[in-house]
Amino acid sequence: MKICLYSFPNLAHGGGFERYLMSLGKELSKRGFDVSIVTIDRTWQYRLEFALSILYLKPRLKFPEKFRLSVKEIHESIGKSKLFEVKSLKEMKKYLNYADVIYSKNEILDLTVLNFLKDAKPPPI
Repeated sequence: MKICLYSFPNLAHGGGFERYLMSLGKELSKRGFDVSIVTIDRTWQYRLEFALSILYLKPRLKFPEKFRLSVKEIHESIGKSKLFEVKSLKEMKKYLNYADVIYSKNEILDLTVLNFLKDAKPPPI
C-alpha cells in the first residue's frame, strides 16, 4: 500500500505535526508500507511564513532559525520514507495522486490546497 503523508508546511519548520509525520513515516516504512512525505520546498516555506506574518499584522522578513530542522536531522528522522519537497502545485498533485491513501491534518491551509488539487477520483484523504 502506498501511503502519502501530506503537510503543506515544510518539515524543516519543526512543528509538532511535522515531527509526528516524520516518526509516523519511519514506523510505517519499518512495517513494509511504501511511504512518501510530501511538503513544499524551503523557498515556498519562507514565502508562506512572510505572508502569514503580514496576515497577523506582525511583518517579519527573518524568522528564528533555532527551531528549524536541518536536512540531516530530517533524513535521520524519516527512516526509509521518501521525502518530496515540491516546487509547484502541479508537482504536488502528481505525488498525491500516486498514493492509495493521503494522510493530512484537518487544517484550513492544508485542506484548501488539497481541494484545489483533487482529481475526479482522488485517493481517500
